[in-house]
Amino acid sequence: MKEFGTTVEQLARVSVKNHINAFHNKYAQKRRRLTIEDVRNSDMVAWPLTLLDICVMSDGAACCILASEEGLERIKKATGRRPNKLVKVTGVGRGTDAMRMADRPHKEVILLPHEKASDYKGLKYPGIHSFRAGRTASKLAYEHAGITNPLEEIDFVELHDAYTSSEIQTYEDMGLCKYGDGGKFVESGRALPAQY
Repeated sequence: MKEFGTTVEQLARVSVKNHINAFHNKYAQKRRRLTIEDVRNSDMVAWPLTLLDICVMSDGAACCILASEEGLERIKKATGRRPNKLVKVTGVGRGTDAMRMADRPHKEVILLPHEKASDYKGLKYPGIHSFRAGRTASKLAYEHAGITNPLEEIDFVELHDAYTSSEIQTYEDMGLCKYGDGGKFVESGRALPAQY
């Protein structure tokens, strides 16, 4: 916030967006419509994060079956039907990083295909605002998938959002916007699904 001018209202917009998504999901743990004021007026946990800037602690499960064409045929043979909601995985990436700032090597920003070094002249990287792991994973996945402009070529992003601030950070690490522009990205409405 100090470095880029991200506001508490921009953080709150992330919570409002996520609660709208949950409101439309009958399986969601918390189905509430919130306003920026609701988020900002909820109990303060650790400035600038309020209770509604932080995701609910819970246990859950999800399953994703990865299968080749041959595997899909085996599923069909075993169940009598072929799954009809398929997604083609075209790229996978991974990265690691140190949590402690003192353990992170500071170097130049890892550039994604649509970025240039001049975009980040003078930026201390990685800073408190970024994780090399997310940036590295995105870069590898984009290379495998042939993505050169993620904001224009990716239809759906599902990410870990423990805190509203970490979601904004991930938008930047993924190159959906430049480092420092995550708050403005949320404010622009570009992070919302098309139906809203």
